[in-house]
Amino acid sequence: MESTGAKRPRFAYIASAVGIPVQGPSGASAHVRDFFRALSTRFDARLFAAARTDRRGYFGAEVPAQIGGVYGWPSWLSAFRELREIRSGMSLVHILNQNIEDTWVPDFILERHSLFADVAGSVGRYWGIPWALEVNAPALEERASFERLIRKGLAERWQRSTLTAAPLVICVSRWLKRWLEEDYHCKNVHHVPNGVCYRVGQPTRGRRLLGLSQQDSILGYVGSARTWHGVSRLPGIAKNLGMRLVRIGVDFSFYDPQDLADVVSAFDVAVAPYTSQAPPWLSPLKIVLYRSQGVPVVTTNAGDSRILLGDGGILVERNQDAEIADAIDSVRGLRFSPWIRSWETVVEEVEKLMP
Repeated sequence: MESTGAKRPRFAYIASAVGIPVQGPSGASAHVRDFFRALSTRFDARLFAAARTDRRGYFGAEVPAQIGGVYGWPSWLSAFRELREIRSGMSLVHILNQNIEDTWVPDFILERHSLFADVAGSVGRYWGIPWALEVNAPALEERASFERLIRKGLAERWQRSTLTAAPLVICVSRWLKRWLEEDYHCKNVHHVPNGVCYRVGQPTRGRRLLGLSQQDSILGYVGSARTWHGVSRLPGIAKNLGMRLVRIGVDFSFYDPQDLADVVSAFDVAVAPYTSQAPPWLSPLKIVLYRSQGVPVVTTNAGDSRILLGDGGILVERNQDAEIADAIDSVRGLRFSPWIRSWETVVEEVEKLMP
């Protein structure tokens, strides 16, 4: 689809998951923000989301979005929790339909797949607009593994009907592509890995932001601290190696893209120390971020870590602290050529798949 000329194609992006607010702190929320910003450089794009914030607060530069709202339930009605997700999805259907009735008719609709939402499919089928799903995780399996799933039967039926109905499915990891094709027999599935909001990093400024000297040897991590992220092992490793541990998203918060680029570029070694409990469908954003700044990366073998690491560091197979420490020590002081996969590149790849 051509994106030049006076009138740009219209693109509706749907973030229907109630647990992924547009201005949230997680990597998933950052994904939504950064992908939408990149979309906006090529399309007349609008973002439709279930929530802007939640109890965790407001993070990141503001992104324009039309918000459907998340409907609460009294605690004694917790058994009906999933129904609020269905209702939130229906609100987004109503908002997008209203945009179309007001003459903003999208040329394409892409929805970030979540349980109990079918916004792109409902609107696309009704108006005859091409649509697709973006799959970042197997929503049912992820919820069953890390949260409480109340209505499993409904969730199974909903996920199967939504995925199999999609005329185009875009997924972020190779595991997901196999899963979609083998378990759900989806026909038009394409692997499009994650990107990065790229800025040229300034290491000296990054160290100033961290309050560290040029002589400090920095072991860096970016992300949250779920058990399977392996963050708890890092203080001991850093101490044994005589390094200063910096955990962005855990001990420090940098959500401005330039600040984050500067800090990451100051790392002597960057780590993604996933445990053996890490889900196999991962496409780690942090590895793409690290490699964009040319810092050496040490990661354990989880999800698409091996693919994204390339020749930018060391992959640790045995997933033990001693092996991780040895790998960190062996690449300390090295620099690699930056490998940049921007969100703009991701948008270009998505555009080529659009009918």
